[in-house]
Amino acid sequence: MQAIWKGNMSQQTVILRLVFAAGCLLACVPGYAQYASQQGIEVASIDANTRWGLRSLGSVSIASPIVRLGDVAVPLDPNMAGWQRISRITIGLVPLDGHPMKIDRRRLTELIRGTEATPHRIDWVGPEKIVVGYQPNPNKRSSQLAAARYQSIQDQVVVGADLQYGQVTAKPVSRLSDSEKKKVMQWIQRGVTSFRPEVLTDYAIDVDASQPDLAKLRSLAAITNLEILDSVREGAVRCRMSARGVSGTITADFELLLQLHPQVVVPRSGLSRGDQINATDLEFQSISSELMKPEYITDMAEVIGMEARSPLSANRPIRRDRLGAPILIRRGELIEVQVVGGGITVSTKGKANGDGAASDLIEIETFQPRKRLLGRVVQAGLVEIITRAPGVRR
Repeated sequence: MQAIWKGNMSQQTVILRLVFAAGCLLACVPGYAQYASQQGIEVASIDANTRWGLRSLGSVSIASPIVRLGDVAVPLDPNMAGWQRISRITIGLVPLDGHPMKIDRRRLTELIRGTEATPHRIDWVGPEKIVVGYQPNPNKRSSQLAAARYQSIQDQVVVGADLQYGQVTAKPVSRLSDSEKKKVMQWIQRGVTSFRPEVLTDYAIDVDASQPDLAKLRSLAAITNLEILDSVREGAVRCRMSARGVSGTITADFELLLQLHPQVVVPRSGLSRGDQINATDLEFQSISSELMKPEYITDMAEVIGMEARSPLSANRPIRRDRLGAPILIRRGELIEVQVVGGGITVSTKGKANGDGAASDLIEIETFQPRKRLLGRVVQAGLVEIITRAPGVRR
């Protein structure tokens, strides 16, 4: 060893590097950590029992549009294992229009845990929200280069993609997962409810989740506006949603699928049993597909001229079993009875023993002679009995 050490300075440098590499290799050998602990040697390692403590900074200003973890947080322990690596995690891209970027501390925890070799426990102190301002380099050329680099990254990656180890790792816009689809659909439903609630009165909404711009909404935090760019009609209409995300403003263009709700017939005001229904008593009302029932009437012509067989409430769908033809003759009413047969018509008086609409068969009772017969209702107050013509004997 002494003979080797007597070499020139370049040889000594090589030897020192080999010794350092061997030490690093030993640190990775299982059991070395226990040996180092027994010998009082301090080794920076991360395992299931490791806990990190970080302090979030309330308000910071940076010269680069790329925001890294080290810009918005500092370790409580300056010698924290892994800090040099994770401090270079990219949080997002700060807006170049002067608007500050707002970051939630929970988002930082998710990004840290998404990297390799991180502990299960991360303790935070400091503000929950962090505001990052962009102060470009006063050197005009540097600012132009930074802006060009920002735009290049913005075109290739989803806002919030990780840039690890100081190198840009472009993460292409990926399709939404099933859980993300559900979440984005809830945001869209909320946006329509808040900014275009009248649409939901007449239409059910749906979205094709494979549309590329919807991937931007996976990091959505709050909706600021939702526009429908086409006239509202059944089918696909273009929409634009503006929102705030963890990395700044988000604008997503997509198609919203509108399906017209079923239209059912309802009374404008309440109707009583026995009321005859006119066109002025009715109107159409939209109802969601989930609430639609086969017995609800959707054609107004089925209702006009009918009679309510039970009370009908205003603005409630009319059921077929609640309607019937108008009653022309009622039980106990005195009526005219016409007996028709063989080209001869004989009229007499009688009494109705039941209610009947046009063409209904009801029981009637004649006075002279006193008989009970079945007759067909012709009109109000008139029942007809048809008999066979008398036979001729030969």
